[in-house]
Amino acid sequence: MPERAENSCQDLQPELVNFIKDAEYAFAPAATNRGIAYIVKVPPQDVDSMRSVRMANLRYKLYDCPSAPAVQTVACFSDQPHAPLKLELFTDVSQPRERRELVMLSTQEYINFLFYDQELKRRFIKRIQMSDGNRETLVSILDRADGLLAAISPEEFNFKKAREEVIAETEF
Repeated sequence: MPERAENSCQDLQPELVNFIKDAEYAFAPAATNRGIAYIVKVPPQDVDSMRSVRMANLRYKLYDCPSAPAVQTVACFSDQPHAPLKLELFTDVSQPRERRELVMLSTQEYINFLFYDQELKRRFIKRIQMSDGNRETLVSILDRADGLLAAISPEEFNFKKAREEVIAETEF
């Protein structure tokens, strides 16, 4: 029986496929008919262990870097208590699409995590409740980020540099 299109990379936007196809691990937001979902691509051994995960922790944090505000999203899956799987991504709130994704997330009651294997076949979906605290944090982050953006001149703005600064200064 042929694989159904809804379980393959055909349901992902080409830009997203290009972003994740060569990565061993990938974590990225994607607009769906049910709001923003997170695409998670992990190696086969992690895909299998993620099926049993009942607890996932999602954290959002704004970093005030001189070159740009950087919003870090960390997802932690407690598949192995002493070695949880942690994935991170950074959002550039100066980009309309990326900002819109955070706005949409701040209104969602649930977030779907779509797990893909190395062949970009969707293996399963985990639905996680978005806490009131995370929704409030996102609203606050967006408000603060707008103020930080306004204070940075276009000549000084450099999101890539800000992301690199955060990665270098934080433990993941």
